[in-house]
This record gives sequence, structure tokens and C-alpha cells, in this order.
Amino acid sequence: MELRHQNFKGALELMRRATAEPSVEVKRRVAADGIEPVQIKLYRSLKLWTFYVYLEESLGNLESTRIVYKQILDLRTATPQIILNYAFLLEEHKYFEDAFKAYERERARELFEHAVETAPADAVKPLYLQYAKLEEDYGLAKRAMKVYDQATKAVPNNEKLSMYEIYIA
Repeated sequence: MELRHQNFKGALELMRRATAEPSVEVKRRVAADGIEPVQIKLYRSLKLWTFYVYLEESLGNLESTRIVYKQILDLRTATPQIILNYAFLLEEHKYFEDAFKAYERERARELFEHAVETAPADAVKPLYLQYAKLEEDYGLAKRAMKVYDQATKAVPNNEKLSMYEIYIA
């Protein structure tokens, strides 16, 4: 609603409150009752955090956006795409060392491995291309070739990777 009324500061403040860590009292109640209240669900909601970081990137500044990305990483709810977005943001602002740390912090390889193993066959192609690009840019050519080899075996025939797609990835 805040965005519809172009109240951008209000939207950011609402997201900050919605993603605030639940109080100790709320955590105690969860431990005692076993019932998870809305605060806990919101705090762990990947969709909410993704929207929040999008708002920060669009409306906030670099430092506030970095804080949100770090919170997502600390919660361990980051997806490979979130890690890539964070690293690209850092690279755009010439924070190359921090971009590399973002990849390393969440073990991007492990996340991509998990993603390509669990994704449906018709959705795995872009994951493999991003994974291979990560290896090309920050890993070894040998590892990138291994990823491309895995991709050619895993992608359905109608989705096969063309040499052009591999080249531009």
C-alpha cells in the first residue's frame, strides 16, 4: 500500500519492522508452546527478504542494501541468485574483495550443486549457465568445463545448451 501511494520511506520502514528479529519473549513462547507466531514466520520469509532487498537496492543506498544482504546471509536463507545479485552489486561499486567474500561466505558451489540437483529438469538450464559463469569468473576453467559437462547430461534434449549459449555465459 505504501508503494501505491508513493510513500517510499514508509515502505522501507515497514519492511525494516517486518523483518526485525523477534523479541526474546516471542522466542521463549515458541520454545515453550511450540507454536510459531507470525513474527517468526515473517522473519524467516525468503519472499519478504527478497522484496526488502529489492526495495533497498531501488530506494536505499549502498550501505543499507549491504546490511540487508548481510542479514539474509546471516539467516542462511540465501539462494544462489541472491548471492549472485549481492556479488554483482558489490562489483558494480568496485568492492571486488567483498564480492569474492560473498561467494565464499555461503559456499556458492555447494548452493549451486544443491540447486541443480533439486531443480526440475525444465528449469535447470539457467542454473547451470550461472554456475558455470561463476566458475569461469572466480574458479578454475577445469571446474567450469565440468559444470558444462554435467549440464549437457542433465538438460532435456529440447533444452540442450548450444555452443553459443556456452560461449556467452
